[in-house]
Amino acid sequence: TKAYRKLLETADAGHAPLLVTAGKADGNLLLSSRNLPGSRVIPAAELNARDVAACTRLLLAEGAYDAIVARLDAGASR
Repeated sequence: TKAYRKLLETADAGHAPLLVTAGKADGNLLLSSRNLPGSRVIPAAELNARDVAACTRLLLAEGAYDAIVARLDAGASR
């Protein structure tokens, strides 16, 4: 939790940060985020507009941007 809190402080994440991961989040990361009020961690596959609108800072873990783009591209080709 200390390392995750430091990451959020460094990113000036505010009171409701959202960390998006490329795939399923690590168990320790999920537990750490639950210990910090307002903080959320979700995989890119579950990201929606409401999540983005409700957060004070959107943080993308390594590979998350590419996962989001791939998901949007797949939806656009339908």
